[in-house]
Amino acid sequence: MTLQASGVISILDVATEFSDSSPTTPHSLSEFYGADANGAGDIPASSTIALSDFYGTSNVFWRATAVPNAPNAVACSGNNKYAYADALGNTFKSTDGITWTLWYASGSSTYDTQAMAMSASGAFGSVGNYGRFINATSFVATPTVQGISTTYGMGCSVYGSSEVLYTLFGDGYFTNTIYSHSIVLNTGARTNHATSHNLHLGRGISANPNGYALMTGTIAPSWASAHNNAAIANASDVQTLVTIPTSVGSTEAPWGVGWIPSYGAWLVYINSLNKFYKVYENGTVTAATGMPTNRYTRHIKYDVQTDTIYYGTTTGIWTAPGNSPTTWTQEVLPAGLSHNIRYMDVKNGQKIACAYSTAQVYVWR
Repeated sequence: MTLQASGVISILDVATEFSDSSPTTPHSLSEFYGADANGAGDIPASSTIALSDFYGTSNVFWRATAVPNAPNAVACSGNNKYAYADALGNTFKSTDGITWTLWYASGSSTYDTQAMAMSASGAFGSVGNYGRFINATSFVATPTVQGISTTYGMGCSVYGSSEVLYTLFGDGYFTNTIYSHSIVLNTGARTNHATSHNLHLGRGISANPNGYALMTGTIAPSWASAHNNAAIANASDVQTLVTIPTSVGSTEAPWGVGWIPSYGAWLVYINSLNKFYKVYENGTVTAATGMPTNRYTRHIKYDVQTDTIYYGTTTGIWTAPGNSPTTWTQEVLPAGLSHNIRYMDVKNGQKIACAYSTAQVYVWR
């Protein structure tokens, strides 16, 4: 836990927080030079160091690990299982977020993974370009590949401990159709949803605890008759088509989407308007107030255990209490790196994110 911000602090407090196993007692502060160097960086790495330098510090923070290729998507289980996929379509797994093992080798850079999700058991799935869905029924299983006859996969979502993965595919060039699927991760069984969603180029998806998922896409292009830009589906079919306000003449998609329990609705961000909206299960859409501005948001996540909302942006990660999503603070990420957060996932206090531009995977540990 984080050390106190003021008052009496001892070297034993510091040693306990930073898990010092040195046999030498009493401890020396020099043992803790740069102890949070990969986090806030408040503790001196050399020269003068004092107990006051440790006020408010913690041994739990975002740690960065450089990876060979730019990471596109990440996922976690909530119990020390992590995965990420790179821009070449390869998938890696880890139990500590530092040491990564190749889990699936794509064999082709055209299989560009766009999104992935993992359940509490470690079962996972990912979607990518050219109609490819990768599925592992457990964290120790070998991933298998299912072909889906669409071109562009953009969304994966599970909620809490759910074993149902909602996926979203969109043909962004030739039709105005979104194809969606519900897949039971621990069996690989798939339900194909209706295909006439009148959406164009799938963008995001988020499941809720009631077994519904909100899928967002670019508003239908000019040659299409319908102008919906979201759809609500359960595990067997699409239920409701939704129109979320867009700017005049724009085909900008709603990007970030996440289920927020305190709202009883999905929170959706539209980049062209720089505005957030709430979308309810019955398809009602209202403006969300108290949200920050100028935050290019690709995804929105909610952690049940900590009751915290997260969303990743081109400048980092922002959070707010789930019961009061109007007070937003920016998470401290490792210094000296570009924090263009391409994707993130949060479950039971476990957090993972990736920065595409600097080939870094961030894990909170």
